[in-house]
Amino acid sequence: MCANNPRPATSSAVPGAHAKLCSEGRVSLYCFLATASLVLLPSVPQIYYGIVPNVWGAILWGPVLYYALINMIIRFVLRNSNYQVAIRASFLGFTMAVSVLVICFAPSQWQQFGVYGCFMSIFHYSEFLVIAWANPRSLSLDSFMLNHSVHYGLAAAASWTEFILELYFLPDFKRYAHVWLLGVLLCAGGEVVRKVAIVTAGRSFTHLSLVAIEQLVS
Repeated sequence: MCANNPRPATSSAVPGAHAKLCSEGRVSLYCFLATASLVLLPSVPQIYYGIVPNVWGAILWGPVLYYALINMIIRFVLRNSNYQVAIRASFLGFTMAVSVLVICFAPSQWQQFGVYGCFMSIFHYSEFLVIAWANPRSLSLDSFMLNHSVHYGLAAAASWTEFILELYFLPDFKRYAHVWLLGVLLCAGGEVVRKVAIVTAGRSFTHLSLVAIEQLVS
């Protein structure tokens, strides 16, 4: 994807540490931040001050409509690979914004799910962004990891089901803040370690598993 954007040579001990972000990386960053900002900036004061129609689901309509408008603009402005990158980054930015709204305005027992959504959004987007920075020659749409595997999707769905069941049958369990705060620290630490490892590996890093590489070779 970024193969036509060769990086200048660098004498740094960390491969690509001083390299510029490739074009697809910049497109993704602009779309991720723009979508998150354009959803949050109008939605936060509307919800906080109660400027929302007294209709079921009205709080959700605003962010969804903003997101739809942003996607229309992206479709009009961008084409080909840049468009494919942009809609994925925009989706993750929207997910991030909605998760922040859940943390700020949802009932306390649902706020943990908002934290979960933030981590998921950051993980998937930062995978693409860090690869765009550290190893742009291997960058592809798969670098977002949104189509990771069936097993990954099943595990995610199982975690959502687990949360809802616990919320229904064991609502008091969600009030133990120290339990999920420990999880937040573990997730944050793991994310930092992973991204540092990707940057350190530089051109040696790939999302392809050994099995997939062997199949390509054969």
